Amino acid sequence: MNENIKVVAAGLLGAGVGFAIGYKLLEKRLEKQFDERLSEETKDMREVYQNLKQPYATPEEAVNALVAPEVAKDPRLGNGKVAYDKVASKVDIPEAPAVVTNVFDGNGPRVISQDEFMANDGDFEQATLTYYEKSDQLCGEKDDPIDNAEIVAGTEYKDKFGWESSDENIVHIRNEGLHMDFEIVRSEGSYEEEVLGEDLSVPPHKRVGR
Repeated sequence: MNENIKVVAAGLLGAGVGFAIGYKLLEKRLEKQFDERLSEETKDMREVYQNLKQPYATPEEAVNALVAPEVAKDPRLGNGKVAYDKVASKVDIPEAPAVVTNVFDGNGPRVISQDEFMANDGDFEQATLTYYEKSDQLCGEKDDPIDNAEIVAGTEYKDKFGWESSDENIVHIRNEGLHMDFEIVRSEGSYEEEVLGEDLSVPPHKRVGR
């Protein structure tokens, strides 16, 4: 009887050892499968982590690498119309050039010396004008009144007769805008008397031209 008990006990012990060994083998196999599955599923996470560990030359470079670029928003509204106020705020619009009120600004008429007039280094076109002092009238070479006389010759010359000139009744003007030089001869009389032949001492309604 005792021998039977020993045989049964030995059998049970052997079965228990075999079960334990089988369990360990199964456990290792399951652990291996789990590790492989876990490794595959965490592959993308490891790549992100490796990217995070990469060194960057500057903080700006790191930000640009990790932050997605901002997508420009469509300025059009829901109805398909363009929100021009929002578009214009992001566009540098060049300023319109200043309106030129006088084409001769900066290079208009100025008094020059007789020597400059005679030398004419700039090859300016030259003309002789007459200024009738009594009537404050500037005329051309044929004694025709000049319109816009201030633009053509300025006003400075009226007080500069004889300046840098061989004659006290002559002054010279250069107008670089017109590319012209003028020799202005002063007459102390009036345009009406010397050109039109009017007698200013006679009332206007009684004057008769020559």
